[in-house]
Parts: sequence; structure tokens; C-alpha cells
Amino acid sequence: MSSVVENLRLAQIRTDGGTQPRMSLNESTVAEYQEALTDGAKMPPVTVFHDGVDYWLADGFHRFFAHKNIGALDVQAEVHQGTKRDAILHSVGANASHGLRRTNDDKRKAAMTLLEDSEWGKWSDREIARVCGVSNDFVSRLRKESLSSNDSKAAPADRTYTTKHGTEAVMNTANIGKKKADSPVAPPTEKNPARTLEAAPLPEEQMDSDDELAEAHHTIADLASEVDQLRDQLAIKHMDASEAEKQHAAGTIADLRKRVRDLELELDAVKASRDTYMRENEQLKIQCNSQRRALQKLQKQQKEAA
Repeated sequence: MSSVVENLRLAQIRTDGGTQPRMSLNESTVAEYQEALTDGAKMPPVTVFHDGVDYWLADGFHRFFAHKNIGALDVQAEVHQGTKRDAILHSVGANASHGLRRTNDDKRKAAMTLLEDSEWGKWSDREIARVCGVSNDFVSRLRKESLSSNDSKAAPADRTYTTKHGTEAVMNTANIGKKKADSPVAPPTEKNPARTLEAAPLPEEQMDSDDELAEAHHTIADLASEVDQLRDQLAIKHMDASEAEKQHAAGTIADLRKRVRDLELELDAVKASRDTYMRENEQLKIQCNSQRRALQKLQKQQKEAA
């Protein structure tokens, strides 16, 4: 893929498109890069994708925020022509062979980004593993876990599931298959204190976003499974069903499909909200630590001068 290296203003580069490949930024790495830049070090360019309007950051988040925190106005960037999805696809394999070593959670996030996508999720485990820079067994295990969690037919009305933080939450599945007005998405029954960040605490509703996200995943999968089963039943009984039965079954399927689409939109909104709060808090924590170090340095200089 052809690219050009040029200086871009930091304000031109977007970091809010879900292209961050890691679970979170490493503050000490950002601080280390800040000190290096202050000492005059040159760093490799960040990687962005330009869709004709926006520049989407795909690799180099630690370098980007290090430049931002020292007050730099621009950064050297390797610019590729492509969409936000191109940037996301590039990001899941970023740092597989360079930069700060990825954690297992980082690798899981990269693989799940593709597995949960309607297009990329159809790829083979081997292809997803290749793109993400992880093992084939790792992707296969994640896919099996995802498929297993989607099997709700033998599950009780109150189903317990584990969030990514290791805590448990409960989702009520009794309303699956009912009309939308009768089945609002129930909030998890357990708050997740791990979402509270030191620098800028999240609002209470955001603290539950990961649990709501997991619940939405389960609900969408359940509805999609029910749509498929009703479609199969309709095909089997098509020849001997009355016209009224056919219309009723078709109407039920259409209603379920609409609900799946609505829930997918809600899921995207929850993801976007969660990612925004995470980025804002990461930036605030980095800035606070940078200011703390600067203050300590000044205090040390004052003592030496005295």
C-alpha cells in the first residue's frame, strides 16, 4: 500500500473512531516519550488513513499524545489513502512486532474487533490470526467462547455472564421474542467499580457501559438466532401452512429483524460513548502525571538553589 510521509497538525488527526488497538494507553510510556521529545529525540512517524476528509490515527497513539502533552502543534505522519475501516483493520495488527509489547487483553481486543464485525467475522480463524498477529488457536478459542455465549435456548430467564473485568452481571432473557415495547434492555444488576478512573471519575451510567455492552451482545445474538429458527420453521411448513399462518410467521420474522438492527445501532452508540470516556480519562491522567512530574522537578530545583 503506497503512502507518503508528511507533517500533519495534531488537530487534523482523529483519535475517536475506535482505531485505538489497545485496551488503554500506558502512561509511563507516554511520559518516557515526552521526555525523549523534550531532549530532542526524533521518533518514527505515526500512521494515519486519509478518507479525503479526515485523518484517522491507526498506529502511534503513545507518540501522538506525547507530542500533544508537550505542546507540539504537528507530528510527522505516514499517510495512507483509506477509510476509517481501513484504519481499524490496520490497527488490530499494530505493535505485533514493534513498539510497546501488547498485553493479552490488547490481543483479545484486536481479535474480537474482527470477530464481532459483520464482514470480518466471516473470515477464517487463520486469516484473522494473521491480520491481528496472534495464534490461530487464540482466535479459535475466542470464537468458540463467543458462539457458546450465543446459545440461549437452554438458558434460564436470568442468565449470569462474566464481564471483561472478571465481575458477574445478570441479564433477563425472558422477553426474547416479545414485541419491542414489552422488552426493553434491562440494565445489569451489578455495578462495576473498575470503570472509575482516578483522574476524572466517569458518570454513574458510564460505569455500567461495559456490562450493558456485553448484555447487548447477548441480546442481539439471541434475537438473530430466533430469526434463523423462525425462518427455518417457515420454510418447513411453507407447503401446508395457511395464508394467515404464513403472513403471521413472516411478520414475526420481519419484526425480529428490525429489533436486531435497532439493537445493533444501540450497541454502536454504547461503544462510541465508552470509548470517548476512556480516551478523555486517559488523557487527563497523562496530563496530571506530567504536571506532577514538572512540579516535582521545580521543587527539586528550588531546593538546590536554596
